[in-house]
Amino acid sequence: MRRFLISAVFIIFICTILILQFFGGAIRAALSPKVEVVRPQIYAVGGRYIDRAVPMDAVYMDENGMAFLWLAVEDDSSGEKCYIAKKEAVSPGDTLDGYMSVRSLGVTSLVILTDPAQFSEGQRVEILEDTP
Repeated sequence: MRRFLISAVFIIFICTILILQFFGGAIRAALSPKVEVVRPQIYAVGGRYIDRAVPMDAVYMDENGMAFLWLAVEDDSSGEKCYIAKKEAVSPGDTLDGYMSVRSLGVTSLVILTDPAQFSEGQRVEILEDTP
């Protein structure tokens, strides 16, 4: 009876390791918060334009009055490609029709539009949609 229990526990342990090895990435992705992102763009209205514009809804203020936004940053430190949430301080620029210029952003940055109550700094996030 004792050998049977030890063998059963060992088999369950090996099966768990194999399942996590093959399906671990999919399990982590399923448990990660889903976020919508947008890339900074040139926004033009009525002959005026602003460069590296993001929706004003994506720009937040901290308790010290400093502007920041959330970025989805590519990370492969865990051995697989994923995105993590990163809080980035920014200097707000011109505004135009609900958009704000943020010159410190690169054009390939992925700005998170989803409510930040759903994730935290350094947490893995899954990108729902990349709006050009």
